Amino acid sequence: MTILEAIKESVGYPISNNRAQITLLKRGLTGTDEATQSVLNSKAFELATADLMFWLITTPNISEGGYSISLTDRKTLKDIASGIYSKHGVTDPTKATVRFIRPW
Repeated sequence: MTILEAIKESVGYPISNNRAQITLLKRGLTGTDEATQSVLNSKAFELATADLMFWLITTPNISEGGYSISLTDRKTLKDIASGIYSKHGVTDPTKATVRFIRPW
């Protein structure tokens, strides 16, 4: 099994090969390499998985190939991704906050 195939299975929702490849490359992984135990347990692979989950929850109204992501699914994916980011001490984009400022 390749790293590309492994990450698509890890997420559990349909993701294009291109989206998965881009995410892997950003984390320094090559999708065509073999998915070994050390790769699957690596920080880079786990963070790439979290990145794909974050991408899924921020993409509006996903419905593809008979799959759709409900609000409950989005919350579950957010919680999993947040846990991975926290585990590795990485800034969690799922916890972004907005501050409104009144200029008057």
